[in-house]
Amino acid sequence: KTNDPGFLKEINKHHIIALVETHSTDDKPIAIEGYHAYQVNRSKAHGGVAFIIKKELRAGVKFYPAQTSDMLWISLKKEFFKLQADLYIGAAYVPPVNSSNARKREYDIFECIEQEIFKYSLRAKQ
Repeated sequence: KTNDPGFLKEINKHHIIALVETHSTDDKPIAIEGYHAYQVNRSKAHGGVAFIIKKELRAGVKFYPAQTSDMLWISLKKEFFKLQADLYIGAAYVPPVNSSNARKREYDIFECIEQEIFKYSLRAKQ
């Protein structure tokens, strides 16, 4: 997709993009000119979550790994973006209920999301 003109045209309309089901790997990361990718890859190029950030914003963004490979968090630094507090943004892959991926999980993705929201809401208040 990173070479598809239609995809790139849509990407270039935005400064921050969240992607799921990236199918990228550690040895083949997402590479889009003018953007930096914060990503969590899974083995065998299945799944994956990423934030694609315009390079000029990179200094104002901090990456946070999540408790599962299905989630990813970033924060927008208040000083850089002139905000009252850091802004935390999460992206999560929630598989269809009947998928083999959902059935073999040892955790509830919604519980994980709730825990992460609680954790980052406390950080934002500091």
